[in-house]
Amino acid sequence: MSDSELQKQFMELDNLVDHHELSDELQSLDDFLECFLQDLQHSLSDTSDDEASPRGTSKDPFLASSNWSTRQSLFSERWRAERPRLVNTAAAQENVATRICQQCGSNPAAVRCCDCRPRPFFCAECDVSMHTRHVLHNRDAMTAGFYQPLPPTTFVVDKALSHCGRTDMLTLMVMRWNQQKFNNLATALTRRYQKTTKALQSQLQNLESMKVELAVTESQLEDWVNDVKDWADAITTTTNDVDALANRIEVLVASVKRRSQRLYKDTDGNKGRARIRRKIREEKGILTSLVETYNRMVPNTETLCLETILSGETAWPWQLPHSDSVDLRTKRKAFDIIMSVRRLQEEQKILVAEMDHHWKYLSTRAETLRELSCLFASETLQSSLCGLSEEGLKGLQSIIHKKQRKIRDMRVQARDCYLQVLSGAENTNFLNKPSADDYDSDFEISDDEL
Repeated sequence: MSDSELQKQFMELDNLVDHHELSDELQSLDDFLECFLQDLQHSLSDTSDDEASPRGTSKDPFLASSNWSTRQSLFSERWRAERPRLVNTAAAQENVATRICQQCGSNPAAVRCCDCRPRPFFCAECDVSMHTRHVLHNRDAMTAGFYQPLPPTTFVVDKALSHCGRTDMLTLMVMRWNQQKFNNLATALTRRYQKTTKALQSQLQNLESMKVELAVTESQLEDWVNDVKDWADAITTTTNDVDALANRIEVLVASVKRRSQRLYKDTDGNKGRARIRRKIREEKGILTSLVETYNRMVPNTETLCLETILSGETAWPWQLPHSDSVDLRTKRKAFDIIMSVRRLQEEQKILVAEMDHHWKYLSTRAETLRELSCLFASETLQSSLCGLSEEGLKGLQSIIHKKQRKIRDMRVQARDCYLQVLSGAENTNFLNKPSADDYDSDFEISDDEL
């Protein structure tokens, strides 16, 4: 047999093998497609079969359907069946039960760390030994009857929070940023009240100094205030266009002079000076057009010159003497001081009202939480169909106790701050309130009981 014949037979043999493999692949592909079509036909079967199947329990699987309303109704039924379980699970996670430390296995657990899985519960000693290396773990204290977040700079020792050697103030600021303004509202109101009181005392001293300097009485100052008000009413209610232009010119001249004085006195930067110069140019342009309009409306003997009113000392109405030989500028100075005193006194009253409103809000919130705690602790509610299991009720009570403790601390802080700055009849409402030692009895909860 020659080589060509041998090669020809080998080629025929290869063709037969390839044809056999192709046939096997086609057969397997046909089987796969057949199974897929059967599964698809089964999933898209008649909806009457789906409705005939029992769907009363949550263990039944979802039955696929080509009808969207049927699928939506199935989903709604499953959601109504699973919703109580989800609520119970979420509430039960907040329940602080008595646990043993999963690190040493002997001491009671005091800290839960969500980052130390699968053994998240530690006693006080194991917590310090573990989290000295892992400072930024998400830890919660369990000593108060609820999960209280612990900052990296604190640890638990005998049911008390004490500062440890680590100091990371930036971390503390970031963790408390969202609630900073609400928690420090009492401090902010106190500081604002102190600042207002200090400014009021300064203005009262200025007023007394003016009385001594000008040798005037309280009634004379009140007359000056009325004179300034009458002058302002006469200026603002005039209907003469010439008078309105004159008033506008006076205001612009005073503004240009004031900005020119501030150009090198209060500003030491090129950008600030450029901004002031631009504003002066704008006001001078407006002033030029107003002077031209005014000169066209008045006789030639009463015309104004722009250079004269900007460079010279123009006698404006508030510089001219009145019938009582006191110029309006002095009266206006006294008017400004008296109005400042009245505004500061009004601001004091507003701040006292805000403090009272804040205190009433905290008291109402504490009373609401106390009633809610008593309601969930009663046997009547526990026996009713509230939809919560025993673990869920305990978790909900822990959440309420946590909010009670927070409100109690805020009330103590607010009362101390307000009594520190208020005096006399202003702090009567706070002195009549129960002291900070009585808050624990109001809430009917303490660390020893938990």
